[in-house]
Amino acid sequence: MSDLVHEFDITLTQDEGYRFIIQLDKPHYALLVADEPTPLGGDAGPNAGRFLAAAITNCLTASLLFCMQRRGNMPVRIDAKAHVTVTRNADKRLRIAKISVV
Repeated sequence: MSDLVHEFDITLTQDEGYRFIIQLDKPHYALLVADEPTPLGGDAGPNAGRFLAAAITNCLTASLLFCMQRRGNMPVRIDAKAHVTVTRNADKRLRIAKISVV
């Protein structure tokens, strides 16, 4: 028996410069725009680091909600906040050094 649970595809298409259009796997999902902040891009949408932080925060809070519900706890609302630290590596390239979620 295969361990495969789920697969999906996401398509990125360069629109202009560093701006990309993101098409998720379901037609009813809205198109997303990703762009780098100035001076590289036009800041027309979140960049990859912001999407990454949002995805991590969502995964953690959804997991917390699932665990709480399994134990019979029904929170009114869960709020979470991610703090992202960006630093330069030895080659002077910007990298995400840390993401803290509260």
